[in-house]
Amino acid sequence: MRKGHLGKVCWAVVLGALAGAIRAQPESAWQRTIARAVGLQRGGQWEEARSMLERGLRDCGTGAEAQACQSALHYAAAYCYEQWSQQAPGNAEPLLRRAERHYLSVLESQPAHGPTLNNLAVVYQRLGQMDRAIRLWGEAARNDPARAAHYFVLIGDAARQDGRPAEARRAYQAAVEHDPDAESPKRRLIDTYRLEENPDLGGLMKLCSDWSEQAAEAAMYCYETVTGKSHRRDGRMAEAALVGWTSTLARTGPIARSRLGALPTDWEHPAVRELAVYLESPWTPLPGGSWWLRSPARRDAIGKLALALGNDPGWSKGNPARAEKCWRVGLEAAPPYEEYIFNEELKSSPGTRLELQTALALHYHNYPHLDPNQEKFRQIESELFSGKNIAYKLEDLEAIQRHHTVLGVIYAAKGIWRSESPYRNAIFQLSHAIEAAERRGFYQPLPELKRSLARGYEQAGDTRQAAATYLAAWEAYLDTDDLVQASGVQKRLEQLSPQLPASQKNAMRQLGSILATRQEVAAGRSNLLAGAAGEAILDARTAPHLYPQPGSSLRPDFLERQRFKILSDAVIRERERNPRAAPTARELRAASSAFRLAAEGSASLVGTGDWLRLQKVNAVAGGTETAGPGTRVIRDKGQPKNTGKVVPLYLPSASRPRYVAIEKETPEAAKPPR
Repeated sequence: MRKGHLGKVCWAVVLGALAGAIRAQPESAWQRTIARAVGLQRGGQWEEARSMLERGLRDCGTGAEAQACQSALHYAAAYCYEQWSQQAPGNAEPLLRRAERHYLSVLESQPAHGPTLNNLAVVYQRLGQMDRAIRLWGEAARNDPARAAHYFVLIGDAARQDGRPAEARRAYQAAVEHDPDAESPKRRLIDTYRLEENPDLGGLMKLCSDWSEQAAEAAMYCYETVTGKSHRRDGRMAEAALVGWTSTLARTGPIARSRLGALPTDWEHPAVRELAVYLESPWTPLPGGSWWLRSPARRDAIGKLALALGNDPGWSKGNPARAEKCWRVGLEAAPPYEEYIFNEELKSSPGTRLELQTALALHYHNYPHLDPNQEKFRQIESELFSGKNIAYKLEDLEAIQRHHTVLGVIYAAKGIWRSESPYRNAIFQLSHAIEAAERRGFYQPLPELKRSLARGYEQAGDTRQAAATYLAAWEAYLDTDDLVQASGVQKRLEQLSPQLPASQKNAMRQLGSILATRQEVAAGRSNLLAGAAGEAILDARTAPHLYPQPGSSLRPDFLERQRFKILSDAVIRERERNPRAAPTARELRAASSAFRLAAEGSASLVGTGDWLRLQKVNAVAGGTETAGPGTRVIRDKGQPKNTGKVVPLYLPSASRPRYVAIEKETPEAAKPPR
C-alpha cells in the first residue's frame, strides 16, 4: 500500500481482473471500446467518452462473453462519470449518481468485487453519505483481502473526517494488522492519539514496544508522541518512553544529536541534556551520577547506542581505536549478565552486553595492535565463561545458547577449532550452542552456526561429521530461503561426497532436487501450475523428492515446510505474472494445499517469508473450502489463547518463537501480527 494513495483503484487493473476469464483470447470489441474511451477522457472529451461506453453496453449482446463485457463497460462508465465530476464541480452530484448506478450494475453480477465496492464507497463519501461509504469499505476488506489494509485506512480516514476518533483508531489498527510492513497506517494510528487531549498512553506505549523490533521508524514516532503527551503530567511515562526511544534509535540511524529535535522542545530533563552530551562524544564515559546509569533499562539503552555507534564508520571515521573506546564506554554502562536473566524488562533483549563483548573480541582479533598481549581479550573471555556458568546454574537454556554462540563465533573468527582446554575452541562452543537450541523446544535453523561448525570439523579432519553438519546447514539455508548459500553448501558437499556413507549421499541427492525445484519456482521457470485442473500437484508420485525416502535422513517436518514454500511461491509468482486475472483452478488448488500444510501440518514456519506466504495463499484461497473468507491468521508475540491451530513461527531477530494462530471466525482476511 503506497503512502498517500487515494481511494480509487486504477480502472485498467480492475477491468483486467473482470476480464481475466478470457485473457488468453484475442482483444474483444468492448476492450477496444474502453481503450478508445480512455483516450477521449484524457483529451477532456467526456460526453463523447460517455456516449461511446453507453453504445458499447447496448452492443454487448448475449453469450459467454456478455457478462464480462457488461461488467467491464459498466465499471468503465462509472469511472468516467466519477472523473468527469471532478472536472465539473457544478454538476458533480448528478454525475456521481450516474457513477453510482453503473457501479451497482457491476455488483449485481459480482457482489463481492472489492475494487467496485471501494470505488462506490468513494462516490458515497463525495456525496456526504459517510455511513454507506464506511459500510462498503468494510465489505471490500472482507472480500478483497489483498487490499484490505488500504480499505481499512480509507475507513479510518472517513471516520476521522466525520469526527469518530474511536472508530478511526479501530480501522487503522486493522490496517496495521493486515499490512504490518506499511508505514502509513501506523502513523495514522499514532495521530489519533496525538489528536486526543487525554489519550490512553498505556495502550500507546504497548504499540511502541510491539513495533520497536520490526518497524523502528514507526516506533520512534510513537515514543515521540508519548513524550509529547506525558512529559508535563506523567514524568515516569515520559522517561520510560525516552528509554524506549533511545533503544530504538540504535536500530534506525542515522544516530545524531539532531534526532533529539523530535522530542518536546519544552522538556527540560537531565536525561535529554545528558543524552545530547553523550552523542557529541560517545567515546567519553558517562559521569558516575548520570541519570542513564540509574536503572538496568537505561544502561542497556546506552549500551545499544554504543554498539551501533562503534559499528558506524561515520562516527569512528576509520579509526579502530575510536570504535574500541565507544564500545568500552557501552560495556561500562551495560548491565551485568544477571540483569538480562532476572530483570523482566531486559529478558526479551538480545543481550547487549554479550554483543558489545563480541564486537570488542573480534575487534582485537582484527586489530591486534589494540591488544598486543591479549590481556583485554582474556578479560572478556573470562567474563563470558563466568556468565555461561551462571546460565548453567540457573538452567536458562536461552542464556546458555547465547553464551555458547558468542564464544563459538569468537573462536571461529580466531581460527581456534581445537585446543588443549576442551572448552576454549569453536567446535565445542558451536556444537553446544546448537544442542542448547534444540533443547529449547522450538525449531531454530541457525544456518551460519551450522556452516561454521562444519568448516571446523573439516579443519579438524573429521570428514563424516563435517558432511553431516553441512547437510544440516543446507537444510537450514533452504528453511531461511537463502538459496544462494544453500547452493554454496551443495558445492562444498559435492567435493566431500566420495568419502560419504550411502545415507548422506541419498540426503544430498534429495536436497539437490529440492534446491533445483526452489530455484525454478523463484526464477519463474516452473510449470507446476500448468497442468490440467484435476492433475495432482506435488504429490508423492509427481514430486517424490519432497517426501520421506528410504535411506535418507531428511525429516518429515522439513519436507512438509519445503512443500509449503514451493506451492506458495508458485502461486505468488503466478499472481505477479497475471495480477489482472482471476486465479485458475490450479492456482486455487495449490493455494489451498499450501494453506492446509500450515493449518493442518506438523511443521513450524520460518521467518517473515513464511508468514507472508501464509497470508498471501490465504488471500488467494479465500473462496475455497480450505481457507477463508472465514479464516483468520493471527501472529502474536506470545502463544495465542484460542481454539484453533497454533503454529510456531521462528524469526531470526527474536530470541523466542512467535506464534501463528489459524482459526475459523467471522469472515475476515489474514490478520498479521503485532
